[in-house]
Amino acid sequence: MQILNISLPIQPDSFYYPGTIPTEFESFNSKSGSSILTKITTHSHAGSHVDAPKHAVGMTASVDEYSDSNFYGACRVLDLSHLEKSITRSDLVGKSILKNERILLKTRNSNRGFNKFYDDFIGLTSDAAVYLAEQEIMLIGIDWLGIKANDASDNISHTAFFEKNIPILEGLNLAEALEAEYTLSAFPIAYVGIDGAQVAARLIST
Repeated sequence: MQILNISLPIQPDSFYYPGTIPTEFESFNSKSGSSILTKITTHSHAGSHVDAPKHAVGMTASVDEYSDSNFYGACRVLDLSHLEKSITRSDLVGKSILKNERILLKTRNSNRGFNKFYDDFIGLTSDAAVYLAEQEIMLIGIDWLGIKANDASDNISHTAFFEKNIPILEGLNLAEALEAEYTLSAFPIAYVGIDGAQVAARLIST
C-alpha cells in the first residue's frame, strides 16, 4: 500500500487567496505554566479544504451536514495539466465520468507549485461545473485554493455542486498523482455550522 499526501501545509508563510487573511501562529503558556499551546489565526478555506453550500451567499447548509461517505472511497484523478486555460465542458465529456464517482482534477497548478498565488490559475468554467454536477458525482476536487475559473463572471462553478450537495475539495497538491484510480481519504475537521473546513487529504493505492 502507498499513501500520497496531497494536502498543502498550513503555516505562517503559506500562500493565500487574495481577499482572505494569512495564517498566523502565536505560542503561549497554559495558565499552569506547564504546557505550551499555539493560538492559530486562519480561516475556513486556508490550505486544503472543503467548501460547503454556506460558502455561497444565500445558501445555508454547513460543512457538518455532509455525509462522511463523501470523503472516503474510490476516486479518480484526471490529468488535465496540458490545458493552458480553465477546464471546460468539452475537456470532460470524453472522460466517461459516472454517477457517484469522486473526481480530482490535476492541472498545471500542481506542476507550478504552491509557493505563491498565480492570477492565471486553472479553474473550472461554469459549463464544466454544470456538466459534472449533472453526472451526479459524489465529490469534486481541484489543485488550487478556488475552483472557479479566474475570469468567471458568476459563481456557478460553486453553486452547481452545492445545489446537488456535492462537496468541493480545493487546495490539493496533485503534482505526484498519476491519472489513475485511488482510494481517497479527506475528512474535514469537525467544525459545526460554518462554510468550510480544512481536510487531511490522502490518496491510497495498492
